[in-house]
Amino acid sequence: IVLALLLLTGCKTELYSNLVENDANSMLSILLNNKIGAEKIYDKKAETYLLNVEESQIPQAVQLLKEHGYP
Repeated sequence: IVLALLLLTGCKTELYSNLVENDANSMLSILLNNKIGAEKIYDKKAETYLLNVEESQIPQAVQLLKEHGYP
């Protein structure tokens, strides 16, 4: 069952790290509004946020965020 769940969720890869919460929220909103599977995660150690996206959607996510002024 665990293996099946892992296969269904896909492989998420870190797209950006060391983000302040406001930037992470804005970027997440852009990605989700454009049907890109993304998640925001709090990094307790660094006290910052990171964004993970489906591995297959990395090129689209990067392009989309660039279009909105993100690096």
